[in-house]
Amino acid sequence: MKAVILSGSPGSAIFPLANYYPKLALPLGNVPLLVHHLNVLKKNAVTEVAIVLPRNIDSIDNIIERLNNYEAKGVKVSYFFEDYPRGTAGSLKELKDFLGRSPFWVICSNVFIEGLNLSKILDFHTSRQSGATVVVEEDNPGRRDLERIEVGEDGTVKRFHILHHSRDNRHYIRPVGIYVFEPDMLGYIPETGYMDIKEQLVPILNAKGIPVHTYKTETKTIKINSLTGYFKLNRELLLNGLDKHNKTFCSWKKFGDRIWVGKNVKISQDAYLLGPAIIGDNCIIEGNSKVIGPSTIGSGSNIGNDVLVHESIILENACLMNKSRVEYSLVGESCVVSEDETVRNAVVVQDKSCDGILNFVSSNLNDDKDLKTVFNMSIPGPRLRNLLKHKLFFVAKRLLDIICSLLGLLFLLPLFTFIALLIKRDSRGHVFFCQRRCGKDGQEFPMYKFRTMIEDADEIQGKLLKENDVDGPMFKMDRDPRLTKVGTFLRKTSLDELPQLFNVLNGDMSLIGPRPLVMEEMKFAPSWRDIRLNVKPGITGLWQVNGRSDTSFHDWIRYDIAYVKSQSFKMDMKIFLKTIMAVIKGVGAK
Repeated sequence: MKAVILSGSPGSAIFPLANYYPKLALPLGNVPLLVHHLNVLKKNAVTEVAIVLPRNIDSIDNIIERLNNYEAKGVKVSYFFEDYPRGTAGSLKELKDFLGRSPFWVICSNVFIEGLNLSKILDFHTSRQSGATVVVEEDNPGRRDLERIEVGEDGTVKRFHILHHSRDNRHYIRPVGIYVFEPDMLGYIPETGYMDIKEQLVPILNAKGIPVHTYKTETKTIKINSLTGYFKLNRELLLNGLDKHNKTFCSWKKFGDRIWVGKNVKISQDAYLLGPAIIGDNCIIEGNSKVIGPSTIGSGSNIGNDVLVHESIILENACLMNKSRVEYSLVGESCVVSEDETVRNAVVVQDKSCDGILNFVSSNLNDDKDLKTVFNMSIPGPRLRNLLKHKLFFVAKRLLDIICSLLGLLFLLPLFTFIALLIKRDSRGHVFFCQRRCGKDGQEFPMYKFRTMIEDADEIQGKLLKENDVDGPMFKMDRDPRLTKVGTFLRKTSLDELPQLFNVLNGDMSLIGPRPLVMEEMKFAPSWRDIRLNVKPGITGLWQVNGRSDTSFHDWIRYDIAYVKSQSFKMDMKIFLKTIMAVIKGVGAK
């Protein structure tokens, strides 16, 4: 049998590690996550595995070389690259020659598959004669997750739900991120464009009468969707799993009680080690230093004199200088913690250590307690200045939003009045169109626009879906019959967006940011949705100034991710100036 592991788009990586590691390369117990996947798949008679990676990850060749060093014997691994996001289903179409004519697994890289009985899932799939099987699990009714699944009495998938944090929900089953597919299902995936498994492929299979069953797991899975989830999984593996994974860690030797060391490791006799801890190859731990587990120290790292490492992850070739302190934190590859420096509940990634805040609690809390936010970070010197600079940007951005929106509303009041008269004279209905959109952290707000369509536009849209000219979640037509004459002009000039200045003034939106959408419009790409909800939506953004309606959905994803990862005052000014030029030229407006 064969399996496909989807690495995910760059937006699904964990901040602030997004620029350095795909999830499959993240070390768990000093071993990349991919190795854990391969060992489980090997036990379940999978002989070939395809890894789908985005091509635009920095140092992708070095990452693959590192992963190849850990490949499981007996499993052939092949790498396939995407030049642009094709979605979870679209990625499979590219692998049709590799997959052949047998059932195959599809595994999202963020799920930890150890502990799952894959053979039992496959037997279930075969006995039900399913076209596809979706692995699901019971969820806590009190949990506010964005994705749930509705299952019929016969155990087949009825639909997936994209939820809002504030909405009540009675569907307590959620997808795990593991599927079994029959090869014929590839025939329902288009050769080009974006397609998601849950929100696009499964509904097509349902419409064709092809059964899609759900298999409910007996054990809870852990997903790596955040730094907290990553730390929690690493801690769980160190505390309870090392003795169970002899094949994964067979190259290391036991140094003491729950202490494992690699080759050519030098540990001072004065050093104090309290397990569980894993110390990689070629590490040096000097005198009077303390390593308190659960902790991992990557290969080639140097721990100086009188250093404290407490419940932390130290990646490869890091250097902790004399008398430094690292507690409940992650120190990135080749990073240096200066002498006497204290890093607590923080992430150190090259010179951008303060870009991410680590929400993590120490292991002295009971496992059944929810993780709570702990932020007690002490970072002196340049890193503190980076943090202050980061916070200052958001303060300045908000002040600029307030000033510009106030001035804009005052000076544009005559234009508002003129547009309102034109709309009322042109067609029946309200002057403003109000729709609830999704803002920062998934909080909904009423977004305002000048009305550009006839009154029953939403009802008519259902009849026009086949005429959609774009491949993403949006509905666009070159000659949309629902547009009024004045509405066509307002769309072309982007004047219909002006009432959103009220949203900016109110704090629901910013002048610059990703386009505000309804939750349903973000269902095709959860990783894209989650990353764009980290910031306030904007009236204009990178996507708008780079073609908007003239660009494909994968470009939209790329521009939103690029903005969230690299936002700065300089970038906002460039977008603002480009917006003025785009409006004058009418670029991408429909």
